[in-house]
Amino acid sequence: MSDRVQRFNKTERIAHWVNAILFIILFLTGMAIFFQSIALALGHSGFAVTRFLHRMAAVPFILVVPVMMILGTPKTTKVWLKEIFTWTMDDVRWVTGFAKEFFGGHANLPPQGKLNAGEKINSLLGIIGCGLLVFSGLVMWFSTHFSPTAVLVAYAVHDMAAAVVGAAIIGHSYLGLFHPDSKRALSGMVDGTVSKEFAKAHHEKWYR
Repeated sequence: MSDRVQRFNKTERIAHWVNAILFIILFLTGMAIFFQSIALALGHSGFAVTRFLHRMAAVPFILVVPVMMILGTPKTTKVWLKEIFTWTMDDVRWVTGFAKEFFGGHANLPPQGKLNAGEKINSLLGIIGCGLLVFSGLVMWFSTHFSPTAVLVAYAVHDMAAAVVGAAIIGHSYLGLFHPDSKRALSGMVDGTVSKEFAKAHHEKWYR
């Protein structure tokens, strides 16, 4: 009998990595646009090239992943959305106890479903933050169709949303790549499976 259980299907995994790669491109080019000295260091046309790459990455970022999730794996997308908006006292207790776990300690955390409370928060930040990035970005891109005040607000919203989502991605990456315990979850986004031991320890409700 296999000691592995499937956690994510192929469409979910592809959507995750496409989203991650596009966000990294957008974040790096966005930083270069915000701190113009970075873009200008690439040469006389550095700013124009960076802005072009930012906009070209934004198009698939807006369209590809939502289409994949809605059309490619609608059942699991529905389950995911239902789970991230469903909170219990176990989720609240998990959040309050996770700080120790985050910094390498061990905490007695309550059992979790397929997504633990941290993953729910990460998903919610992704949905809300990326939604704000998309709408504010469109206002900035087509600024001639909006009032100067709306454009100024869009710039502020875009910068703040990018900072929040960027921080969430950094924390998510640390847990997935370097955290001594949580990094075992990475295989779920590589081959789709995690060990039964990990599933039981971190997602006991789902495992049962």
